[in-house]
Order: sequence, then structure tokens, then C-alpha cells
Amino acid sequence: MEFVYHKINLIISRLFYFFVAEKKVSSDKEKKNIKKNRFYISNNESRMNNDIELVNVLKLICNHTKNYKNTNLFQKYVLKGNYTFFQHSLSNQKHCDELPSELILKLSQCLENSDIITLAESFMQCKFSVVNVRSWIFYPEKTKNDGPVNKHFDGLRKGTLKIMFYEGSFDQQPALTIYENDKEYDVLGENPLVLFEPNTLLHGALAPKINSRPTVELTLSPRFSNKCIIQQAGFQAGLPTNPLKEYTKNCGMLHS
Repeated sequence: MEFVYHKINLIISRLFYFFVAEKKVSSDKEKKNIKKNRFYISNNESRMNNDIELVNVLKLICNHTKNYKNTNLFQKYVLKGNYTFFQHSLSNQKHCDELPSELILKLSQCLENSDIITLAESFMQCKFSVVNVRSWIFYPEKTKNDGPVNKHFDGLRKGTLKIMFYEGSFDQQPALTIYENDKEYDVLGENPLVLFEPNTLLHGALAPKINSRPTVELTLSPRFSNKCIIQQAGFQAGLPTNPLKEYTKNCGMLHS
């Protein structure tokens, strides 16, 4: 039934987008590129103007995650009810699921005014909520239990997009690689920002060689209201099981 719920949600969200929602105009060049490739990549040298403030907030989130120390008695994996989840993590990653509310608010304001969310809406023909904000530090491999993010599809529902931000310089090693039609597209440059369709594009990331890699991931899910939800659902959370129902209530569903 989960598939059916998400299919209905996408259909209603597209009807809302066409007949009700206020639409913003995105770059014709970028619209053509993402329609062709199903991904968009920018960095400090190729940033759309209205994404600059968003990147600044994403850097603040990275800085908070660098300094974050988990002092909880239990490790929480999923923070919200009505969510799918996956039980997988890397030993050379540190996750932060306790971003301050003021940072989430800043992120919400900047994302709403950004060019990249306008591009996402134009590409998928719907409005989005951010059903999960994940923030982590990716460390170089030091033990046999450490590793890369292997090539994979996310396995999420149709209509889902992701925005990825990587803080740092990536000229010697890509922050992420997207594989499509026997071609490899490396995410390079300073502070790259990526929008892509994770269910249809194979992608993966090598562990950093020397410096750690602060990363922020925004999971975008179609919505059919004027209210944009943006929240942390936990680093092992996927999507709302039924997006037609409430999915913002706290829940200690998975912890150790």
C-alpha cells in the first residue's frame, strides 16, 4: 500500500501545482539540462544567485555538526512516526540529528527563496516538503570497518528528489559520482551543491582521503498544500510510510 499512497500523493501534488500553487520562473538553461540529465550540479564558480544564501546556511549546519557531541544515553535512529527506515550506517561517519530549531528555520526560509528548489519544482512539476534533513561528517578510512558509500539507487518513491551539499574543495577527489549511460559525472569544485533523482541515477562516494567531508542531505517529497514541512526524521529514516497522514510527531521507534 505504501506505493499506492505515494502515487496518490504525487498525483494530487501535481494537480495542486498546476491549478493552485504560485509558481516561480527558473532558468531555461538549467531546466533543459536537468530534464535531460536528471541532475544539476553547481559550485562557488557556477552558483545561481538565489542559492548563495542557502549555501551559507548549509555551511552553518556543517559547522554545527563538526562541533556536535552526542551525549544521549541511547542512540536514536528514527525520530518521527509514520516513516520507513533502513538499518545501515558507516563507522567513519558522525551524524547529527539534533540541529537547533533556529538553524532549521533559517534553512526553511533560504530554501523557499532559492533557485535550486524552483528548479526542483519545475522538473518534477510539484511543490516539495523536506521530509528529512540529514547532516554528517565523513571521515577517511582508518580501520577495516570503515568504508565508502558504494554505488546504489536510493529505492525511494517516484517524485522524490535529493539536494546534497558538500563543504570543502573537491578538485583532487569528487564529493560524489553519478553514473549514467556508461558515463561518470564527478561532483567537483568548491562547496558543491547537487540536485538529483536518487531513485533512477546510480551514485556513490569514496571515503575522503585526507580531510573529513561535511555533508548535508535534504530529502524532498511532493506536497499538496501551501505549508512546507522541513524536519529531521533521523539518520536512518527514509520517507513517510503514508504521506497523506501525519508524519511530524516525535516517536522513539528505533534506538539502541
